[in-house]
Amino acid sequence: MDRNAALLKGNRRMARPLGGLRRLSDRAAVVEQERHRDRY
Repeated sequence: MDRNAALLKGNRRMARPLGGLRRLSDRAAVVEQERHRDRY
């Protein structure tokens, strides 16, 4: 979601998830952690 935030910001269904992403104080650390995740 972080990579595609610019594309998704016009989508009203994504407003709440993107808002939560913007409020994360450690967003960079979370993005880095998820980049290395091998199972979902």
